[in-house]
Amino acid sequence: MTGISPFVRQNEPDALTVARAFRRRYTVAGRWRSVRVGTGFVIGTIGVLIALLKPSTADYISAVAAGWIVISRIVLEPNESRERRYGATAQELFDTKVFDLPWSRSVTGAKPAHEDILNWGRKQTEEELHNWYPDTRPARHPADVMLCQRATITWARQDHNLYALILRWGVGVAFAATVVLGVALNLTLGEYLLRLGVPVLPAGLDVLDIAADSSALTAKKVQLEAEVDASLTECRSTGEPPTPRACRELQNGIYWTRLRPGVPNWMYRITRRGRQQNMEEAVRADVESLPPSLRNDPRFPSTDR
Repeated sequence: MTGISPFVRQNEPDALTVARAFRRRYTVAGRWRSVRVGTGFVIGTIGVLIALLKPSTADYISAVAAGWIVISRIVLEPNESRERRYGATAQELFDTKVFDLPWSRSVTGAKPAHEDILNWGRKQTEEELHNWYPDTRPARHPADVMLCQRATITWARQDHNLYALILRWGVGVAFAATVVLGVALNLTLGEYLLRLGVPVLPAGLDVLDIAADSSALTAKKVQLEAEVDASLTECRSTGEPPTPRACRELQNGIYWTRLRPGVPNWMYRITRRGRQQNMEEAVRADVESLPPSLRNDPRFPSTDR
């Protein structure tokens, strides 16, 4: 490790080129997911209304819903996963540049070609990409790297935990609404399944799958957070910086979590201000808790992401 701060590296032109690539691929992956879930939602709402207004269409609506489950999982989900993998690989390249870490071919595969990076991010602007990581310059290298890693782990852990709760509550409320509606209309079990249950099944399954992924990611983030906290505690007690190997192993876990679905952009924008403030305050506290041997003398002001 050369000792150049991640705060400086992340805003260099080559790093921003890679940042555009990962941001764009995640956006495209999110669009595939929106098509999957959105179409299921349309089938579950409009289909239910049609089946209730014209009971003879219930069989056809249920057949459409069942067909969409197959199409969603066989055709659309692989496209979403592919784009997310591109995004995770590009973000791994960004992090290895910013953190000055070696590329782990055994974990992430081959490093993406420069032509691919340019192509992946061609339509993406640099808006909200500057200062992606917090200002850790008061911490000496490579303690600053581990503080950045902790910041991204904690931010994502909080977002995924909240997202899983929102999704599960949404499915629960929707299911309860269909039951109440079925009782109010005096439907038999078979009629309920055809007119209400099956039409909402595609959206329900997609949402529950995403919620399960978010919960699994939350658990993994908790584990990674505990690992980085243990490493920082040891650094405080010994006065020795973390090793490049420890940072690389932590990065392996971060990469794995990025292969799973992230939170949608609308949620990121809602939580961003509060998360940003919390992250900056936490980093300042973490730096102040480091022994003098792991701190720089100059105090640099924090800047927004």
